[in-house]
Amino acid sequence: YRAIAYDICGQFEKGREYTERKNLFSQDKVISILLYVNAHYKQKCLLYDASASVGFDYAYISKLFKKSIGITYNQYVNYLRIQESKKLLRTTKKTITEIASECGFLSLRVFNRKFSEMEGTTPSAYRNQ
Repeated sequence: YRAIAYDICGQFEKGREYTERKNLFSQDKVISILLYVNAHYKQKCLLYDASASVGFDYAYISKLFKKSIGITYNQYVNYLRIQESKKLLRTTKKTITEIASECGFLSLRVFNRKFSEMEGTTPSAYRNQ
């Protein structure tokens, strides 16, 4: 599981300089959160629940996550959801509404907005490319 988490972190850390951290405890917590998100991003995936899974306060985990990964917890969840939706748009005939729901978005409007923010195009236009 650590290899998966490190691979995901690597996508966000391209071009950054690394410094050795002596606090392995914090790294283990971040890895646990990453694994939690990877397992739950298609469902309701709240920071509160993720932090409870590692036994720490959500405010602490929020700051630790942002400091370690470089983006917020919600940005990471949305990143995974959009990546999955792109795969489904390319490989299935499901409707955009079905894809939005399957990827964990509670409304089509939010899905369209997040997709456009991250990809610079609408889900329909992406599918047609």
